[in-house]
Amino acid sequence: MLLIISEMKEKIYKFITKSRFIKLYSLIMLICYCHRDETSLRYDTNPAWSPDGNYIAFCRMIKEDLLDTLKPDELDYSILGDVGIKLLDLNTGKEQILVHTFSELDWTKDSRWIIYEGIYKVDAKNGKIMRILIDTFSFYPVVSPDGSRILYCSTPPDSITPAGSGIYLTDITGSYRKYLVCGLYPDWHPSGDRFLFCNGFNLCIADTNGNIIKTIIENKNIRSPRFSPDGSKIIYCDGYTEGENEKDAYIYLIDTLVVEQKIITQGIEPCWSPDGKEIVFSGYDDTNGGMVLWIMDIDGNNIKKDHRPGLKKCFAFL
Repeated sequence: MLLIISEMKEKIYKFITKSRFIKLYSLIMLICYCHRDETSLRYDTNPAWSPDGNYIAFCRMIKEDLLDTLKPDELDYSILGDVGIKLLDLNTGKEQILVHTFSELDWTKDSRWIIYEGIYKVDAKNGKIMRILIDTFSFYPVVSPDGSRILYCSTPPDSITPAGSGIYLTDITGSYRKYLVCGLYPDWHPSGDRFLFCNGFNLCIADTNGNIIKTIIENKNIRSPRFSPDGSKIIYCDGYTEGENEKDAYIYLIDTLVVEQKIITQGIEPCWSPDGKEIVFSGYDDTNGGMVLWIMDIDGNNIKKDHRPGLKKCFAFL
């Protein structure tokens, strides 16, 4: 890194000695470089709050459009080595990488293991990985309230879009695999006897045999619906095109008794805190232009950005 800074200083010095125009250009480019910290490259999403309330697991990716602008000597371990499934300690603000892969996530009820596509689980304490079920095309796993079963989506290998996906059921050991219904984004009701999911453009509830019990919303593009811990509310985000307009997506809150909807914030991939008083979600950061994790009260108050370690501003070397 020191070598890069030294070379950059030499180039800037040569530019500045040429003309007033190049002096101005050099200053503009230097400011842009200094304000593009690692946060601007990051795409943090798929948060999952641990049942004990102490951790948030999430996925960190790098935005492709900005990755293409980096030179090879900028792609050091601090950037590429930091992508994958991460663990954020809410008590200390420290992060650690667990697995270099990307997936929707959920926790086992003892807050020990993080479930991800595959179906795999990784130990949050020591990073040990174990396979639960062999299903290469699986995604969006969610653990039942009693911790004994897993709902997940799987796309047949001959299907090129998630539209052909179905929702499956297995137990926590992966001893069976049962198809339930065509759909996406399952989430368990706290009772464990039914689940929420998207069936095309409808938001529905089905029993654990895959029979649709109720349609809550019709003709709306919905992603990531989640029951509140007491089952009285649902959060979800409206549809968006991944990589393009996530910052324009909104998170909605539904009262399941009266099916009343309201927008609570901009963002994607919302997830409840264990006590149902807060949500964590992925949202656009105006400061650096990246997608980072935010935490807020369910009424929209006390919004805060979680700990984001990034590169320090580099004016100090001038």
